Amino acid sequence: MVKYLRIYIAVKDVSEGEGVIAAFGNTLAALECEPHYCPVDSGNPLLTLFEGDSPVRKNRCLKDFSLVKSLADWMLFKGGEEKNIRDIKSIANPSGSTPVWKSENYYCVLNSDGDSMGKLFAACDSDERAKQLSEKSFQYCVDSAKMILDYGGVPLYAGGDDLLAILPVTGTAPKEGTTENQDSPDKEISVFELVNRLNAKFNEAFADERKLNPGKPSLSVGLSIQHIKSPLYEALDRAFGLLHQAKASSDMKNGLCVDLQKHSGQSFQYTVRVMSDNSDLLRLLDKMITDARKAKMNEQAKSAAKQKEDMNIFLSGAGYVLETYSALLVSAISHYIDDGCAGESIDHFFKNMFDNDAQKKYEAYLNGLRDYCKLTVQKQYELVPIEIKNTAADNQIPLSDEEVVRMTKEILTGISKVTPDTFNGKKAFVGEILPAAMREKLNTDKFDDFVKKLICISDGIADRCADAVRILRFMTEAPGKE
Repeated sequence: MVKYLRIYIAVKDVSEGEGVIAAFGNTLAALECEPHYCPVDSGNPLLTLFEGDSPVRKNRCLKDFSLVKSLADWMLFKGGEEKNIRDIKSIANPSGSTPVWKSENYYCVLNSDGDSMGKLFAACDSDERAKQLSEKSFQYCVDSAKMILDYGGVPLYAGGDDLLAILPVTGTAPKEGTTENQDSPDKEISVFELVNRLNAKFNEAFADERKLNPGKPSLSVGLSIQHIKSPLYEALDRAFGLLHQAKASSDMKNGLCVDLQKHSGQSFQYTVRVMSDNSDLLRLLDKMITDARKAKMNEQAKSAAKQKEDMNIFLSGAGYVLETYSALLVSAISHYIDDGCAGESIDHFFKNMFDNDAQKKYEAYLNGLRDYCKLTVQKQYELVPIEIKNTAADNQIPLSDEEVVRMTKEILTGISKVTPDTFNGKKAFVGEILPAAMREKLNTDKFDDFVKKLICISDGIADRCADAVRILRFMTEAPGKE
């Protein structure tokens, strides 16, 4: 095989004050699409490198490749004298022990990207400023890759604000984090908490910029979870699509969109809008997973096998209760909103639905699920008045605090109940509760955009609570059960 370097050079005049990065942005983006290696008619050299040309195909060519041999501790090596290359199965279950949890037969593909980074670099008024931003991006790149490795994953690509990695569903807490430095050695965390920490690390890296322009730049994440027997290319494609969904989940971007594709073919999505405002929600989800696993492995139970089966039945039952009695949960949520998210209606719902003496051993998990539901509602309750006030301010519409509170409660409790379940029906509903001043000043396009944002915030709060139960069921099920 002929060894070579292919070099592209772009030359361009840059006017004073324009900035090198802003001037070359589109040109460099176009060059990225150029071929990276010379095509060989006799065969694909990359296939030979990765698969080898012998019937055994044990990645011998890759391990003997001069670049790989020059690396003392390559991230794809398992370690040890043999230096075997990690496969998907070993990434999903780094310990190599017999799986205790179903999730150890699943792996994640994480694709993250910085939001508004292009605008940030384009706004640089000097080369020195652009250099400072580049250094911050590089440092975040190094830190995020190290966090992935500490967790037990493999960073495939880490370039500035872009990150692509393969991860286990549960791993080890990174040794150096942001605000989480008090972790005990070898503490286990879920991939949801890892994403939470990556987001915090990004915010920390660009803290100065976020002070000047609140909320920007930010990080959006697409996370695809699927069985170890599922093709990697499908997970990669799905992760890229999920990243776009995460960016579109809110005007502020900074979303997390997760897709869990089970081996049985069933799938569901879990979305967190504006992660920086919902870090406590992700942290609570991680705590619920830990509590549920502890309850399942509780040594005080009758027997290990019996306890696991009891927990499986209980989690299925908890999901069934939330789905079957969703009308009661929605009613409890409505009363909670009417009380300004300070009442006890959701507490009463959980006390009434899960009051069996046999459920006492799951009390920590149930309290977590209750708190998760309350926190989910609180987060949405905080977003609606902000959207109302921003729209009113942009259109110079005077609104009293009492009007904002009233609209917030009516929108949150009513928008998901509107029938027929169409945009026009919800648009009509919102129009009816708007003050006359807003109805008069908002034209059709502005009003449609306003309603879409409200629907995005308000619709399906109870469903988001049920999504948390689905994740918990997956994270606490034994292998072989779909």
